[in-house]
Amino acid sequence: SVGCPKEKTNPKILIANTPMDYDKIKIYGSKVNVDSVEKFAEILDKTLQELNSDYEAKRYKDITLQHLELVVARKGLFNDWLKMKGKLGGQHKVPRLNNSRTHIEELLKLNQ
Repeated sequence: SVGCPKEKTNPKILIANTPMDYDKIKIYGSKVNVDSVEKFAEILDKTLQELNSDYEAKRYKDITLQHLELVVARKGLFNDWLKMKGKLGGQHKVPRLNNSRTHIEELLKLNQ
């Protein structure tokens, strides 16, 4: 994005470890020791606001976007989802963005 730093020095958290377009947020860092999912969500939210002015504007006073809601995935969830889709093993692209909630709803159901 125009005016945004290409690199974050001394990052606090790891958000992604996959190739992304140059204009997308990409943070590499170290582990964060927190005592709750809520604390991690707070750190993630603040960091995203620091790195992305559009996200910060949408989070301003919780008008457009509310606080993050994180759901902890059980171990093996993603592999179970790929297996359900007939895509476990081999090379398959993982959908990153989707306007429908189909993928997330499937994952949430499997996570129960």
